[in-house]
Amino acid sequence: MQCKKRKGGFRSWLWKVTRNKVIDRYRSEKREARGGGGSSAMLRMQQVPDPGPCIPKEEPTDELAMSELMRRAIAQV
Repeated sequence: MQCKKRKGGFRSWLWKVTRNKVIDRYRSEKREARGGGGSSAMLRMQQVPDPGPCIPKEEPTDELAMSELMRRAIAQV
């Protein structure tokens, strides 16, 4: 007796859960109050545009896309 192939899989599920958690984190950061210091460093930081989440909609399938995603993740850590 053969098992039916399930739609999606563990990696796909894990990708979706992780992606949603990252998006939730960005949303919660937007709701948090921001500091209102008067230092020159704070003023310079406020001038840097926020790139927002750069999360692909679909799980990367090729090696190049996966390596680019890993490079960006490592740079943020």
